[in-house]
Amino acid sequence: VYAVLKPFQNGLFGTYPEGSPRASKNELPHIGGRLQLVDPFVNRNPHMRCQRRFVQVADGLQSTSIRRIRLYKSDDLSTRVGKSNLQIWTSEDNFRYSRKKVDFTVTDEIVPSPSDVFDFYGELVTGKGSPVRTLILDGLDLSDRYILVTTDFTEGKGDFSNTAQAMVEVYGVGPDPLPISVATRTAMWENERDFQAGGLEFDSGMGAFQAALDIDNAAVTPGGGLESLPCGGLIAFARGKNEYLPTNLCESYPEVQNLWQRWVDQLLNAGVDGIDIRASAHSSFADEFEEYGFNPPVIEEYRARFDSDPTNKPEDLDRISRIRGEHYTDFVRETSKKVRSRGKKLDAHLHAEAFRPNPCQGEMLGFPGNLYFDWQKWVSEGLLDGVTLRSSWNEALEDPMGAHPSGRSDMGQVLGDSVVGEMLDSCQTFGVPVSMKRYIARSTDCDEYLDDLETVYNDGRFSGFDLYEVVHMFRADPEGELLSSIGDWEEIIGAKAAQMGLLSQLNT
Repeated sequence: VYAVLKPFQNGLFGTYPEGSPRASKNELPHIGGRLQLVDPFVNRNPHMRCQRRFVQVADGLQSTSIRRIRLYKSDDLSTRVGKSNLQIWTSEDNFRYSRKKVDFTVTDEIVPSPSDVFDFYGELVTGKGSPVRTLILDGLDLSDRYILVTTDFTEGKGDFSNTAQAMVEVYGVGPDPLPISVATRTAMWENERDFQAGGLEFDSGMGAFQAALDIDNAAVTPGGGLESLPCGGLIAFARGKNEYLPTNLCESYPEVQNLWQRWVDQLLNAGVDGIDIRASAHSSFADEFEEYGFNPPVIEEYRARFDSDPTNKPEDLDRISRIRGEHYTDFVRETSKKVRSRGKKLDAHLHAEAFRPNPCQGEMLGFPGNLYFDWQKWVSEGLLDGVTLRSSWNEALEDPMGAHPSGRSDMGQVLGDSVVGEMLDSCQTFGVPVSMKRYIARSTDCDEYLDDLETVYNDGRFSGFDLYEVVHMFRADPEGELLSSIGDWEEIIGAKAAQMGLLSQLNT
């Protein structure tokens, strides 16, 4: 029995909308509400979460009146959206928005795109300087804290599409756009939010999804599952940025390292045979992951090494990333020593989806940004007794939920990926066994999953296959004494295991 240890799982990123009765259950605020689940250590030490780099913000931002809203389309093609279709809804507490009876003018322009726009999957949506259509809502005077723009369309295919992050800019009386955080109806938890009866999730990590503004904004499946991603129908914003990642602690603090080692002690005392360290978690979702990790101890260490303050230059950000990576490797090194001293084994997840140069938003979902995970050192120094190789993105979002699997989750493409190949070659060189981790009942269908199992079994670079998540195969009774099968996955996988000569091992 191995325990999977997620050092960065220090709570959840999701919020209860500020005006919701459930919002009072937790202490830590986040734009839009209160965090749903927070580790007691985080509640006591919120400043030890991964911190955003300094952003110059004008005094009185929250009370700044919004005078202009600019909506960007991803291209310069015509749109069916006009003034008569646009609606503005507002809320003081991100709960039960109401329509604002306000007049405004609308100007339709073609302008150069101010920047490159990439979507959740890393695909280029719009190149910098490319012509794009914008709708400028002028003559406004909005002091509300949460502002939402939608349309009256209930039918037809939307044509005003972009990522949420790139779709909207807002202005006060000055010429420069104000810093904002955005929301749509899309969020990892409690999808298809009904803004008229509830609230939205801001800065949710989903801001890079492409969605159309001019589609029905009704929440068809309130509380729906992940299969409903992505969705559109509105764009909302709040002034300001979150100063910290939701609940993700920073590894540079000795107190955080001590907390993690207490967790290791608890697991070893519980009698596990080994520990598998997993870096990904559900506590660090953010639309701008690359902006975090600039905590005082990291900056102080940077200054001591380089006799200067870090800038936005790539080489400085790489230095920040590697300083943080050294602290994380110290944790792996200390854990390896402790686990082995007790006669147990240490494994670690090698995340091929995120441990790569220039990962996209979807690949980084669930990871803290600006942290170099030096997996090569973990392997070459002999710190690991085994590796769990993962290529799937968080919640298998490499393929849109409900869609036919694309090349991103295809096993042939996964095994042909250069980062996967490098990881397998390194583990072979240093004699570290590797198990392939694959989601059950997510981005692959049943036949494809069985083919993947056989492919890995016949690939001499692997020593095991991780059936993930087993909750799709078994459920425990309330007493935790009996596992019952869910559906026919146990039978199907068991038959395949028997065919490959693995059934006796599976049963044990």
